[in-house]
Amino acid sequence: MHTIQQQLAPHTARTRIPAQQHCRFSRTPRFRLKSVNYYDVLEVDAEADLQEIKTAFRQKAKQLHPDVNQAPDADQVFRQLRKAHDVLSDKMLRMEHDSQLGLPSARAADPRFARFERWRREVVPDLRMAMDVWGAEVFGIITAADQALWVQEQQLLQLQQQPARSSSSSSSNGSSSDGVLCVSDASRDRQEAAETAAALVASMQGILQDAIANVQRLYDKRYQQVEVRYPAYPSLVWYDVWEDMSGEWLAASSKLQQNWKRRMKAAGEVAAAVQATAAAADVGG
Repeated sequence: MHTIQQQLAPHTARTRIPAQQHCRFSRTPRFRLKSVNYYDVLEVDAEADLQEIKTAFRQKAKQLHPDVNQAPDADQVFRQLRKAHDVLSDKMLRMEHDSQLGLPSARAADPRFARFERWRREVVPDLRMAMDVWGAEVFGIITAADQALWVQEQQLLQLQQQPARSSSSSSSNGSSSDGVLCVSDASRDRQEAAETAAALVASMQGILQDAIANVQRLYDKRYQQVEVRYPAYPSLVWYDVWEDMSGEWLAASSKLQQNWKRRMKAAGEVAAAVQATAAAADVGG
């Protein structure tokens, strides 16, 4: 059976959309399963001063920034590096980190740390529960978009074969008036396929753009809600928790965009091939 591409120029290569099932997007805790030693992440001593911490961060950032580091987990590694810098650069967060690691620290004798710990106990569990609920909404948007894109991609793949079958059926008829009618039907089928292909690609672009925009909208909305939710507490008490968990939303959104960038390009090439086939058939007819 002839393919659409074989009906074009003799040396036109067959356009393929990468064969890949749609994937699930789910929140995977990155910094909460175990206590990460941020001194080890930055490769500094537990008594390192602020200048040493900042210097170590800059040196490692040059090696581990996603623009330089091409490893699959580059984003996650750099996020952890940045988190290590943020925690160890802040006095209160560093005290808490030392306490979690069981490190003896004179800084823990600071009475302000006891108040900070109390605030954290009051805020963090409540914030985590709220963000788990909000995160379910965000990941629902991302997963639904991924599934919808996959479905439309499959429809586009099936469309590749549809005009070929119409053309094949018309060529099997004789040269009678019925054959002329079949050729006309095949031409109409090819034109409809071209229009459908263009509509599918446009729809896929819209689905992806809407999903990315909706995630950003929810991110902004939830941040404002957190600020209003804890007005009696300084943002230091909750911001690192917000950043960790909401960062997973943005990372999943970015993953969706990256996963579909190449596939959308291939989908556009398939649609263009379908349209070129219809145009060539009309000229030839």
